[in-house]
Amino acid sequence: SGGATIHGDLYYYSTGTLKKNGNAMVVGATYHDTTTGGPVDTRLNAGINAAMITATNAFALGPTPTGSINLSDHQNMTIMATGPVTVLSLQNFSLSGGSTLTLQGTATQNFVLNVSSQFSLTGSSKIVLSGGVAWDCVLFNVRNNGSDVTVSGQSILNGVLMANNRTASLSGGSTVNGEVIANKITL
Repeated sequence: SGGATIHGDLYYYSTGTLKKNGNAMVVGATYHDTTTGGPVDTRLNAGINAAMITATNAFALGPTPTGSINLSDHQNMTIMATGPVTVLSLQNFSLSGGSTLTLQGTATQNFVLNVSSQFSLTGSSKIVLSGGVAWDCVLFNVRNNGSDVTVSGQSILNGVLMANNRTASLSGGSTVNGEVIANKITL
């Protein structure tokens, strides 16, 4: 609703609904089967299986450090890649108040951030990539059931946000440069 925009294609199940209110729009193609079990449903089921396997494999990677990342009120943090794959195992991930997390590495390095509880990016906070790291080399893997995954208030996330068992809520002019994979997505 409001001015929410999906820049790219939208796929949804034959049993799903698409509601657009206000100036909301999809810039790209919309794919939806009119009968259960059609080609779009089949493609989505394959995508769900791939997402579940990816999340499980990412969670099984040995972590570099553990704990939580909680930045607020214009705090900044830079995490440097430590090898081909830098894995963080976190309880909580929370950025607010204009905070910036920078992930720095080369074009051949990857980041996996496994988050087991809360994930929120609010209040004009940013996840910035530097040194050649591309959005598709950064995975925010939010595990387990729990509270909504939130990206709001003009915040910017660069990477893949995966919350297979949760609702991802994107609002307030927030931007995701990458992908959002979730049980349910609210714009």
